[in-house]
Amino acid sequence: MMDHPLSTTLYLHYDQLSRRLSEERQSALMSLKTAADAERYIAEAKGKLEKLLALPERPEPESKVTGSFRANGTLVDKILFRCTEDRWCSGWFIRREQQERMPGLLFCCGHSANGKFAEAYQYAAFGLALKGFAVLIFDPIGQGEMSQYQDSVEASTQHNLLGRFCILSGTALAADFIHDARCAIDILLSRPEVLPGPVSVTGNSGGGQRSYYLHGLDERIGFSAPSCHMNTFRTIYRNELPTDAESSPAGLLAAGCDRPDFGIVGAPKPLLLIEQDNDFIDPRGCEAALKDIRHIYRLLGKEENCEYHLGRGNHGFILNGREAAYGFFTRRVLGKEDPKEPEGIIPVLPEVGNVTSTGKVIDIPGVKSIPQIHGERWGKTQFSDDPDEISAWLKQALRIEALTPDVPNHRILRPVYLTGGGTLGRWAWNTDRGSFAEAVLCKRGRSLMTRIPSVEKARLVIAENSSAEELLKIPAEEDGVFSLDMRGIGESQSGAGPAGKEYGNIFGSEYFLDNSGRLMGDSLAGDRIRDILAAMALIRDAGAREITLEGRGHAGMMIAYAAAMGQLRDVVKIELRDMPESFRTEDRTLRAPVFLFGMLKRFDLPQLYQAARYFNPQAAIRIHGKDRNDV
Repeated sequence: MMDHPLSTTLYLHYDQLSRRLSEERQSALMSLKTAADAERYIAEAKGKLEKLLALPERPEPESKVTGSFRANGTLVDKILFRCTEDRWCSGWFIRREQQERMPGLLFCCGHSANGKFAEAYQYAAFGLALKGFAVLIFDPIGQGEMSQYQDSVEASTQHNLLGRFCILSGTALAADFIHDARCAIDILLSRPEVLPGPVSVTGNSGGGQRSYYLHGLDERIGFSAPSCHMNTFRTIYRNELPTDAESSPAGLLAAGCDRPDFGIVGAPKPLLLIEQDNDFIDPRGCEAALKDIRHIYRLLGKEENCEYHLGRGNHGFILNGREAAYGFFTRRVLGKEDPKEPEGIIPVLPEVGNVTSTGKVIDIPGVKSIPQIHGERWGKTQFSDDPDEISAWLKQALRIEALTPDVPNHRILRPVYLTGGGTLGRWAWNTDRGSFAEAVLCKRGRSLMTRIPSVEKARLVIAENSSAEELLKIPAEEDGVFSLDMRGIGESQSGAGPAGKEYGNIFGSEYFLDNSGRLMGDSLAGDRIRDILAAMALIRDAGAREITLEGRGHAGMMIAYAAAMGQLRDVVKIELRDMPESFRTEDRTLRAPVFLFGMLKRFDLPQLYQAARYFNPQAAIRIHGKDRNDV
C-alpha cells in the first residue's frame, strides 16, 4: 500500500470507510426501479432510523402559559410544555388575534446561543404568523432558556457534553431533540386556535435538521422546509466538517443510512430544501441529497413535491431563504403563494419575551437538567462486578479479537537527531489489514537505530499527546524505554476537522475523527488498543521478556480497557496516572474516544479497574486519580 504522511493516515482510514459505505448505499438506492421498490426502501430505512434513535414515549400534552404580550401585530403566549417527568421546554405560541382557527406550524431554532431570541428566527416566526399560521417556536436543548448548565457554555459544547451522557447510556442525543419537537407538536395541536390535520415545520441549520428529522419520523408533519442543513455525510467528511452530537447518531452510516434518508422516509409529503450558495454546509452535498430524495419521489410519481431553493448568501435563515419558505407554505397550505416578508417586524427582547423569571428552565423547582437526570439514573444502576462479563462486553464493544496479535510488518521511519546528541528511532505500521491508519513506536538512543532494539525488560509509555515528548522527559541513560503514538496521536496526529481548536478539545479534530468513526460503526478506542497490543508484540518479538505499561489520562484509559479484557502476557507492571474515578461525574477534560457506547448500562470505572487487576495477577497495577490518590 502506498505510504502517506503520518498526519493524514487516520483521516484516510475513515475516508476509505466513508467512501465504501457511501458507494454501497448509492448502489442500493439507484437500483430501485419501481414504486414498489421505493416503498420497500422507505419501510426498511424508516425501520433502521427508528431502531437507531429509539424515540422515547411522549407524555400526555401538558403546558403552562407564564404570560402574554403583543408584538408585530400578533398575540404571543409564553409557554412551558412538559417533555418528560422532570424536563420542561420553553417557547412562544404566536398568532394573529383576529383570526379564528389557523393551520399549525412548528419553528425549530438552529444553533443560536439565545434560541428563539435570534433575530432571523423571530423574523421568520412572526412573518409566518402574519401570513396566517399559528406558530410555535421553542428553545432547543442547550440554547436560550433551555441551557442545561448554570455556567456559561456555548451551544455546540453543551450538545457534545450532553452527547457524552447519551453515549455512556447507549442512547442518541438526536432522540432527545426529536422528542422535544414532537412534544411541541402535541402542544400546538392541543391549542383551540389550531386547525386539526397536518402541521408544517421549518427551521435553519440545527433547526433545519430537526425539520427533516420530523419530516421523516412524525406522521403529523405534512409540509417541511428545512434550511441550510441537508447534506450527505460523505460530503461533510471530505470537507472535514465536525457535527454536533445530536447530528451524529452512532451507527447511522453503518446501518446503510444517511441524512437524505430522513427526506426519503417522509416521501411523498411536500418538501422544500433551502440552501445558500456560500454555505459552509456545502451546497454540493445538499444537491447530492436532493438527487437521492428526488429519485424516490420520482418513483412514487410525486417528483413535483420535492422542491429546491438555492439562494445567494451565507449560512443562515437570511431573507431569500425565509421568503422561499413563505412562498412554499402559503402556496402549499393556504392555496395562494405570498412570498414577501412582512415589513416592520421588530425582534422581541428577553426582558419582554423570557418565559421563565431567571431566563433558565432548569431554575424552576422540580425541573432537572439532562446531566442530573442521567446521574440519578446511573445512581440506581446495579453495576456488574463480574470480570468475565466486563471482559466479554469490552471485546465486543471494542472489536478486539486477540490480545496477542501477530507481529505487524513495520516500516523504518527516518530517525530524528536530537539537539545535544542522540536520536529517536521510529517504526510505523498499519495495525489493521488494508487500513491506512498507522501507529508509531519510538525509542531514544545514543546512535542510529534501524532495528527495534532488543531489551530484556521493556518500559512502554503510551503517549497521551506525543511519544517524543514522553521520551525527552526520561533520562537519556535509562535504557529499555519505548513510547507509542497510537493512531491519531503525536506523529500521526491529524489536522482534519475544525481549525483553531485544541486537538483533544470537546469539539476538536480528535472529536471529529472519533465521531466520524462512530457513525461508520468503528471504534477509535478499540483501534488504539489494537495499536498498543501490536506495539507489545513488536517489542516482545525483538526480545523483551518483561513489559511495563504506563500511561496517563486518555492513554491510561486505553491501557485500562486492554487490561480489563484479559491477561496481558509478559506485563509485570501497569502504572496509570490522572485517571477518572467514575464516569458518573462529568469531567469536561476527558477526550472523546474514552467514552464507550452503553458502558454505564453495565459497569463503571471502579468495576473496570477491578477487572483489570483480576485478569493480571502477575502485574503490579497502580491507578492514580487526578488528585494523585490511588483509585
